[in-house]
Amino acid sequence: MNDLGKRPGGVRGPGRRLFDIFRGPHFTLPAVGTDTELPASGGDLVRVHRTEAYEAYGKGLFLNRPDGCIGWAGEDTSGLAQYLAPLGVAAAAHR
Repeated sequence: MNDLGKRPGGVRGPGRRLFDIFRGPHFTLPAVGTDTELPASGGDLVRVHRTEAYEAYGKGLFLNRPDGCIGWAGEDTSGLAQYLAPLGVAAAAHR
């Protein structure tokens, strides 16, 4: 599996750090600076968060793996299910 590199951290509001939402044995899908339709949270396996634009990321969706790397990125959810399927993680329905 290829990765897109280590994820940047940062402060995203009063008392809210990006590393806080990444912490744990799950995938995290932040939607950064975009209002694209998001999948519903995948429960304990994939957590979905929306945050304002952040220069270190740019804009879009960035799937962060539990090992700290960005495994998938896109402007919308096209391709997300295909990335997660071989990992045994089902992409949740849109919300």
